[in-house]
Amino acid sequence: PVTISGLEDPLVRAIYGYYYARRGKKSEAIAQLEMAESLNEDNSGVAVYSSFAYFEIKEFERALAAAKQAYKLGYQLPGLRKKLENAGIWKE
Repeated sequence: PVTISGLEDPLVRAIYGYYYARRGKKSEAIAQLEMAESLNEDNSGVAVYSSFAYFEIKEFERALAAAKQAYKLGYQLPGLRKKLENAGIWKE
């Protein structure tokens, strides 16, 4: 995996997590996503990228939790919810 020394930006970590997830590198994706989440829980961008990444690697409960966090933090675009609804994952 790529080492990003000294990087403390949770959004960048979440984007890297999504990057790894899209390439099928589950363990690298999870490592980046968990680091992003540990750095900041109040960023809707982190939650959105985390949700999409978790969805890609079939961690559906984590994808749902991240999506709910994103919407709680003010994320308004419906695509994330629709993606989870279409897959039968979204729960109220």
